[in-house]
Amino acid sequence: MLVSKHSAIAILILTAWTKSSMGATGVVDEYALQFDQVVEQVRKGDTLDDSALWKMPPERLLTNNERTLKDPSLSVRIACIRWLRGMLVQNKEAAIRSATVKALLKVARDDADVSLSHMALSYLVIAKDQDFDAESKKIVEHMVVEPPNPAPDAIRLAGIIGGNVIEDRLATLRSRPEERRVWYGTIVWASNLAMARLGDATSIAYCVDRVKGEKDVVLRAGRLFNDMVYMHNPAGVALLKDALFSEERLPPVINNVPGTLIAQYALDLLAQIIEEFPIKRASPGGYSPEQLETARQWMQSHPELKIIK
Repeated sequence: MLVSKHSAIAILILTAWTKSSMGATGVVDEYALQFDQVVEQVRKGDTLDDSALWKMPPERLLTNNERTLKDPSLSVRIACIRWLRGMLVQNKEAAIRSATVKALLKVARDDADVSLSHMALSYLVIAKDQDFDAESKKIVEHMVVEPPNPAPDAIRLAGIIGGNVIEDRLATLRSRPEERRVWYGTIVWASNLAMARLGDATSIAYCVDRVKGEKDVVLRAGRLFNDMVYMHNPAGVALLKDALFSEERLPPVINNVPGTLIAQYALDLLAQIIEEFPIKRASPGGYSPEQLETARQWMQSHPELKIIK
């Protein structure tokens, strides 16, 4: 029987796919098979339905992800990184979180595509100190100490885990001359944020003053307010509380329609970091006037705020 070239290729792909979905005993691993089916959707550019991934045990999703992180397809590796971020957001189990952090760190360290490395680092900023085991901390330390110009997101991770070697390096980095045109997103800014997260009073004051003094309201509310959340200390929360009571707005997007209140951005971030906050997180611009008023009244009646650890 003659087999066309395209049919032969399809058979080869199916054979490789089936083999990758089998365990050592030769029995098909249903979780691996489901994962590979979703990966094929990504590879082909089909409409993605990854709902099956979130129904499998997280440890199986993690192992399937890890074996696919070196796939030659850029789109597949991007999808794997995004799934790892989803695991970090959804899972509270310490072992799963720690393994997920390590997987993302290895992508950041090893992937030849710089954009994927940066993506993995940026997703890790939501991790907590306890999510980094000894090996992960060593990876972060190497990323910050060894290169002459470490990635700002790697510096932010250093601010999460701390340590004497890291703090000495951060102190050196923050003392560099500032960029004249763009000061945010730089090594100096990231180093000050990291030191602020570690409780350094000088860097806390520097960061808060910088954000307060920024005249570009879009930059201040849309980006720099998030940096106050990263700092994870009362000074950043106080700045967001002030913004919650502000009537300042972003420029209008549509003619004759008022721009979004910066209070919307503040509310969104306070809902993320304050324990027992009365409003569930939605998105900036998605909160009603009644919700904003509820948040303001609650903040006035709760002077002692607890930051979620």
